[in-house]
Amino acid sequence: MKKLLSLTAAAIILLSAAGCGLGASEKPLTDTMSVEEKVGQILFVRCPEEESMDELMSLNPAGILMFQRDFDGLTKDEAISKIEGFQSKSEIPLIIGVDEEGGTVVRVSANPNLAPEKYKSPQEIYNEGGMEAVVADAAEKSELLLSLGINMNLAPVADVATDTSAYIYDRSFGKGYEETADFVAQTVAAMNNAGIWSVLKHFPGYGETEGDSHEGAVYTEKKRRGYKKYRFCSVQGGH
Repeated sequence: MKKLLSLTAAAIILLSAAGCGLGASEKPLTDTMSVEEKVGQILFVRCPEEESMDELMSLNPAGILMFQRDFDGLTKDEAISKIEGFQSKSEIPLIIGVDEEGGTVVRVSANPNLAPEKYKSPQEIYNEGGMEAVVADAAEKSELLLSLGINMNLAPVADVATDTSAYIYDRSFGKGYEETADFVAQTVAAMNNAGIWSVLKHFPGYGETEGDSHEGAVYTEKKRRGYKKYRFCSVQGGH
């Protein structure tokens, strides 16, 4: 649910920006769209099976989220062709998104035809080569995704977790609030420089919770005041 909210927000931003950069005599794109088309533009949908694609595209979604299954066995040329096929079915350029965090969550580099090896987690890269290596990795990942036609990476993970038993620990930077905020800021800057959209996740965050929200509700005992003061600083690092 948190991810869907982030994606919907990204789609709304895209819709809001549709009129930017127009001359005085030009109408914003939104002025030419029907109500149905505008509603479609707040939808960011999971990549469907091929036989359902035409039905899905009739909704005019803002974007398509691709998972590992959508790249399995494909060569680079086949992946590019697949994404170009999606774009050809939409009158408005699509957001094409993936979760390529590195570590346990990799959608593209899990396919050896698309990358020589799976990307490591930022935490592991930092421990090996410091922040400079993390920034270089973010730029490299961005270039790979863009070369395939992917224009959004649902990363970086901005959760703050230092407890190794926390569910999100391996996916997080594994450091405190200030260090995580610096990691987020530098990673987002590298992605922006490459020309790919970033999505900070998760909000308001897993933190030190041990449960997986994909399987049920999770809770934290932290007080709201302290949570706002410290937890949000990692997210603010990306703005």
